[in-house]
Amino acid sequence: MKKRPSIQVKAGALQFVVFIALVIALLLMALISYTHIHGFFKKQTNFGIEAVKNADIYLQNYLLEAESTGDTVAFSLFEEPYKSGGVKRTYWGVLEKVAVTSTVKKSRFTKMALVGGLHTQKPALYLEEKNRPLILVGNTRIEGDVFLPAQGVRPGNISGNAYYHPTLIYGRQSLSSSQLPALGHDWSVLTRQLLEGRIFLDQEHIKVPMEGMVLQNSFSEPPVMVYAPGPVILSNAQLTGQIMVVSRTSIIVEPTSALTDVVLVAPEVYVKKGTIGNFQAIASKEIYIEEDCRLTYPSALVLLERSEPNLRRSPQSEKRQITLSGGSLVSGMIAYLNDTTPSEAPNFDAQIVLEDEAVLQGQVYCEGNFELLGNVEGNVYTSGFVVAKFGSVYQNHIFNGKILSGNLSPQYAGFSFKGEPKVVMKWLY
Repeated sequence: MKKRPSIQVKAGALQFVVFIALVIALLLMALISYTHIHGFFKKQTNFGIEAVKNADIYLQNYLLEAESTGDTVAFSLFEEPYKSGGVKRTYWGVLEKVAVTSTVKKSRFTKMALVGGLHTQKPALYLEEKNRPLILVGNTRIEGDVFLPAQGVRPGNISGNAYYHPTLIYGRQSLSSSQLPALGHDWSVLTRQLLEGRIFLDQEHIKVPMEGMVLQNSFSEPPVMVYAPGPVILSNAQLTGQIMVVSRTSIIVEPTSALTDVVLVAPEVYVKKGTIGNFQAIASKEIYIEEDCRLTYPSALVLLERSEPNLRRSPQSEKRQITLSGGSLVSGMIAYLNDTTPSEAPNFDAQIVLEDEAVLQGQVYCEGNFELLGNVEGNVYTSGFVVAKFGSVYQNHIFNGKILSGNLSPQYAGFSFKGEPKVVMKWLY
C-alpha cells in the first residue's frame, strides 16, 4: 500500500489562525461589553428622565397642598422604595422659594422656583370695613368683582369734578370684613428680620460696594451680601442672582445699573429716573420710584412701619410711604405693612401712592391708605383710600384711578393667601 503524503502546516499559517481566533474573541467581548454598557447607560438615562418627571410631580403636590407646614416636606408617592423626593421651603426676600429634589436609584435631580398665589378668582378690590362708603370721582373705573363696606359705593365730587361713568362697579359686589385677608406667610416677620439684620453669612460672602461692581451668584450657592453701614449708591453695577444689598441708611439705584433677582434692604430706597431692572426693595421709611422706570416681573416693593418706643410720632414726623412716579411701570407686588399700635396708625396720610400715569401690573396690599391716581392692572387689598388734592384730603375717595382686574394674565402669580394653592412664579438658576 502506498503511504499517504503527510500534510505539513507552516508555523506562520498556524499563527495567523490563532490571531484570527483572538481577533474574533476580542470582537465578541467588545460587542458583549458594548451591549452591557449601552443597556446600563440606557437604564441610567431612563432613571434620570424619571427623576426629572417625578420632580414635577412632587412640586405639583406641594403647590396643591394649601396648608403645607414646615420647611421640608417629604413625599412617598410611589411603591418602589428606590424612588423618593421632597421639597425644601425657604424665602428669598419676602418671596417663597422652594427647592424640589427627586431621586431614582442613583439619579438625582433638583429644581428651584419662586412660588405665589394665582391671580385668577381674586377680586379687583377688597376694601376693609371701616364704616365708610367708597367714593368714586372723575374718570375712575373699577372692573372686576369687589368686596366693599356695608355702606357700599357712591359717586362723588372733588372741586367740580364729578364721576363720569354710568356704572359705579363693573362687576359683582360683596361685603368685606374689618380685616384684610391674611397672607399665606407672614411678610411682616420676614421684612422685620431683614431690616433688623438677622442675616448670618460667612465673611467670605460679604462684599464691599463699589462703582462698576459685577457679581453673579446662583441660587444653588449661599447668598452673597453687598453691605455698607452708610449710603450705598449702585452705579454701573451688574448684579445677578442670589445677591442682597444692605445698608443701614439708604440705597440709591442709578439707571446705569442692571439688577436681576436682587434684594435691596435699607430704611430708604431710591430708584432713579429711567432705571430698568428686576428686584425686591424692602424698607422701613421710604421707597421712591422716579419717573420712567421699568421694574419687571416679579419685582416687589415692601415697606414695613414698625413701632418705635423711643420715638414719639407727631404730625410733622416724616412720612412712611411707597411712591410710584408718573410714567413708571412695576410688574409685581407693592405692600405696605403696619406693625404699629392702633393709636400710632396715621389716618390721613397715604402710605402707597400711584401717581398719575403710573402703572402697576400686579397687586397691592396696603394696611393703610392708598392714593390711587394711576392704573392698577390686577388686584387691590387696602384698609382705605385717600386723595390729597386742591388743598384738602378726602377719605375713601378715588380720583381718576383705575383698577382693571381683567388686564392681568390669569397665569399671574403674586400674593398667596391662607388656604389657597400656589403656582410657580419664576424658575431659578
